[in-house]
Amino acid sequence: MSQDKNSGRIAREYGLQAARKLIGALGGKQCREGSNEFLWDGKRAVLKSAKPNNTIIGVTPKMRPRLDCVVVAYQRPAGKGEKRVFDLHVFYKEDFGEIFYESAPRKDGHRLWFARKSVVVERGKRLGGYEVSMHE
Repeated sequence: MSQDKNSGRIAREYGLQAARKLIGALGGKQCREGSNEFLWDGKRAVLKSAKPNNTIIGVTPKMRPRLDCVVVAYQRPAGKGEKRVFDLHVFYKEDFGEIFYESAPRKDGHRLWFARKSVVVERGKRLGGYEVSMHE
């Protein structure tokens, strides 16, 4: 399913809310307000979250060189209420070439880097399940 401006805005807000809560649960420190980049275990990381039907995460070309690792949070199908459980996986800079693939050029000429859920789950290190309260 493709995104328009409104659905993209909603997804970004949800992702930042999830990132803020999950970064705290991991003991990380957010780099700046409104960002999903954080410091964790002496490393610069980004937390990318995905709802249950989303199987691809992406990072921008500007972000990738400054990262030591990527933490991916896949939301499990939600039950009732505000609680959401995310399964977290991490992969490190030395594995980026095996996990990411490059997109076709966008209108601005830049390419994004994507990773499929199946590859992240297979090759990343599982950090466990984390439960957080989310407002949709």
